[in-house]
Amino acid sequence: MANPEHLEIIMQGVEAWNKWRFDNRFDVRQPDLSEFTLCKANLSGANLSDVLLSGSDLSGANLSGANLSHADLSNTSFWQANLSGASLSRANLSEARLFQANLNEADLSHARLMGADLGVANLIRANLREAKMSNVGYHSADTNLSQAKLDEANLYRARLEKVNLTKANLLAANLQEAQLWEANLSEARLVEADLTKANLSGANLWEADMSRANLSYTSLQRTIFNKTNLNGANFSQAKVGNTIFANVDLSQVKEIVTLNHKQPSVVDINTIYQSKDRIPKVFLEQAGVHPDIIRWQHSLHTLPTVFVCYSHKDETENEQLLTHLGVLRELSLIDIWDDTRILGGSEWKLEITNAIARASVAILLVSANFLTSQTIKELEITEMLKRRENDQKFVIYPIIAKPCAWNSFPWLSKLQVRPNGGEPIWVKGKDIDVDMELTKIANEVTDIIKSLWLNNR
Repeated sequence: MANPEHLEIIMQGVEAWNKWRFDNRFDVRQPDLSEFTLCKANLSGANLSDVLLSGSDLSGANLSGANLSHADLSNTSFWQANLSGASLSRANLSEARLFQANLNEADLSHARLMGADLGVANLIRANLREAKMSNVGYHSADTNLSQAKLDEANLYRARLEKVNLTKANLLAANLQEAQLWEANLSEARLVEADLTKANLSGANLWEADMSRANLSYTSLQRTIFNKTNLNGANFSQAKVGNTIFANVDLSQVKEIVTLNHKQPSVVDINTIYQSKDRIPKVFLEQAGVHPDIIRWQHSLHTLPTVFVCYSHKDETENEQLLTHLGVLRELSLIDIWDDTRILGGSEWKLEITNAIARASVAILLVSANFLTSQTIKELEITEMLKRRENDQKFVIYPIIAKPCAWNSFPWLSKLQVRPNGGEPIWVKGKDIDVDMELTKIANEVTDIIKSLWLNNR
């Protein structure tokens, strides 16, 4: 029961109360106002730190800016109370009734809120760092926890269904077995949060940061992952179905193959693209992704290979060509293969054969040195012509590098050469803009690659 003397002083108003607290700060460390009715009282700015208020009724009271740190507020009613900007740090709010309370920018760090009722409460920008909130109830979509600071908060089994947690900070929060179905967690920070066995069905996680979060055994049916950061998140044994994966990178998600697919899900094309061919095939199959798209994801991130065939006596000219083709490589349009890619100890003939087999375009740097090379004639040209015979999409692109009798070779004279007419690019004594010619070639190779890609779609 409340101390009558303490009640008499609080009824005199905040100014008298705060003066009495200061004057008796060493003698009365824990004033007793428990089990008393202070409905609609104006206690704005009151020093109520360490006060015993358990079982009291503060419904509709104005406690804005009040200091309630370390206070015992267990089983206290704060229905429609104004606690905006109040300090409730380390206060005991167990079983407190905060229904429709205004806790905007309140400091609830380290507070004990076990079993408290926060239905329709406004906790915008409230600080709940390391608060203990197991079995907390909210019960309403009108409860506003947007921008609330809940980092490291203990929310074990908290009832947060349909709650607005937009931009809330839940860094390393304990959300094990929490009810978060249909909660709005857009732009929330859930880095390293523990959501083991939580219910996130129907939750909105648009642009939320869930990197390294633990989602083991979590219910994710109808959950919306749109632009969500899932880098390092653990999906072990989580349940999905009608789940939306849009604009997310799934390449770094852990245990994605262990997901329990209750129904097909939506995996959009942006997700497949961003994941860079690192989504396990089994996940895509169980999610109901069309087989053609599953096959397509591999080709999407395999750059077309341009095979460059040249004589080592034409190294200088080859280097100039590679410089211009290198621009296309920097733009992630092509992969360039020449014999400098062959590693020491490799079977070089096999390496060349395999490179030709996977190439989309073969560029020939034709010169007298090229035409008289036994390796080029017996291995590379033979393999290219064989490949061309079996695959009409394979492009052989001859560049006349230096003056030579190229048109004396039947296989070569049948092909369209560059520059047009077969005029060599590198000719001593002639004023030829080599860079301009090689730029034209690089642009044409780009067009060829794009055409091949479109035809393969």
